[in-house]
Amino acid sequence: MSVQKIPVGRHVGAGLECDVYLHPTNDGLVIKIRRKGATQDRNAIEHEYLSFVKSNPLLPRTYGWVETQLGRGLVYERIRDADGQTSATLATALKTGRVTPDGTRLLMSGAVETLIRNGILVHDDNLNNFLVQRTGNRLNLVMVDGFGPLVMTLKARVRMYFPVLARHKISRHAQALMPHLEKALEEMASCHAGLTGERAEGWVQVHGNEPAPELFNS
Repeated sequence: MSVQKIPVGRHVGAGLECDVYLHPTNDGLVIKIRRKGATQDRNAIEHEYLSFVKSNPLLPRTYGWVETQLGRGLVYERIRDADGQTSATLATALKTGRVTPDGTRLLMSGAVETLIRNGILVHDDNLNNFLVQRTGNRLNLVMVDGFGPLVMTLKARVRMYFPVLARHKISRHAQALMPHLEKALEEMASCHAGLTGERAEGWVQVHGNEPAPELFNS
């Protein structure tokens, strides 16, 4: 069977090991390509891991391999908002006010529960690994990078197939996301220390027993 070869579209993102491009004929897809000089093939690791996980609302869908002018790439669904634009990273959504601090805590808490409940491995707690997808009045987090084992070893495969053996490791890595988020919120609050009134308070207020916080700013 011949391998499909396509020219990649516009560059839309990057991780430590890969670059992400729009699919040239389907704007609902992106292609992740290993960057030259990368120390390992994250695409191969993610493909094997996602083939095992099958489907989870916290993780993106993948649609197999293609050959491009930049080398072999892995096709993913493009995480988009209701208006068709690529969803912002969690860090960007916070900085631009698309999501409130308390809303972010609520979203991340739900993500951590999902990671632990489904035994999903996490190796990188960077906030830019999460996209905030807005569909109408609903926000969802999608983890587009940092999931799966860092290196696909025999031990990593055993943990994939028998997550009970890695329950402590999975829980520890997932729960580390919350203090990382709090640190980011504290840094942002410090940057906004010159603000006054309700706008400044919104960055540091914890609602306690009040009703569930608004997830995003209108």
